Amino acid sequence: MELLDPLVPWEPLVTRSIIHLLEETGASNARATELLGYQPKVHWKDAIRTQMDEMARRQKTPMKMYKPISS
Repeated sequence: MELLDPLVPWEPLVTRSIIHLLEETGASNARATELLGYQPKVHWKDAIRTQMDEMARRQKTPMKMYKPISS
């Protein structure tokens, strides 16, 4: 998609960054708890779901999925 980006009038749906975000990481807060004593009040998956729901309600225009590369 990154190679096609200059040729098509729309923004790429999938970018390298999004692919990395979709990878299963087995993320947990155990390390943060161990190092910082951080105890989350909301599970991270629920927090993301809540954020996505809010964006669906409030966002009026599509969000850019990548940061423009400056030359």
